[in-house]
Amino acid sequence: MNLDRSPGEAKLSNRRRAEYRSLQRGKGRRELGQYLIEGVRAMESAVAAGVPLIDMVVGAETAVDPRVARLIEAVDCPVLEASSRDLEAIGNARSSQGIAAAAQLPETNQAVTFPCLVLDGIQDPGNVGTLIRTAAWFGIKTVLCGPGTADPYQPKVVRSSQGGLWDVSVVCHSAIPAVLAAIAAVPVYVADLNGNAAASWGPEDASALVIGSEAHGPSDELRERADGAVTIQGVAPSGTESLNAAVAGGILLHRWLGE
Repeated sequence: MNLDRSPGEAKLSNRRRAEYRSLQRGKGRRELGQYLIEGVRAMESAVAAGVPLIDMVVGAETAVDPRVARLIEAVDCPVLEASSRDLEAIGNARSSQGIAAAAQLPETNQAVTFPCLVLDGIQDPGNVGTLIRTAAWFGIKTVLCGPGTADPYQPKVVRSSQGGLWDVSVVCHSAIPAVLAAIAAVPVYVADLNGNAAASWGPEDASALVIGSEAHGPSDELRERADGAVTIQGVAPSGTESLNAAVAGGILLHRWLGE
């Protein structure tokens, strides 16, 4: 099957394969202005959301799958044929599912809209992706990634966001002053073990919720800026010191926007 959407470029070249592999690293993503999307479900979500694609790579055997065939017809970009070995080499998932794409890296310095979820030093990409997915579910407008937070466009975050990455505006700031300036006009609340009970917490939609790292919690600057702190009360007698950041974020988002 001829998959080509760009005459003379039906096969994945060695150069393009190397570029795809570089998308697993932050430096490669920044240099190319692209990021990696892997798997049928992720591709379907990206196409439905109108994500700008540079090109798509498909295994010859995979192209006969009805869902993949529909994707090939739906995209407006070159579709390159690759071997299963190529797909495993360029992907970062355990199974490439025979399809991947390079998407245009969006601008991440735009204005913040509210309600906003602030991720403060959350290093685990799985947690970041899950929080983005949960934020999208509850109608968060902007996810603001502060310093120390995992790159929202690294492959593991993209996968774990389950399409939520394309349903919210993602803003990234590498310095706390920029984070503070972005949320200066609204009430700010931090998730903190010493905060007030979530059961009595009811902020307005035009607010910002800060989720800090599991190890250190919110930064001192954001604690000082906060209009309040909120906690989730538990009943574990011993052994459990705190909730996973993504779990805590999900509970608080439900309390804030889902009730």
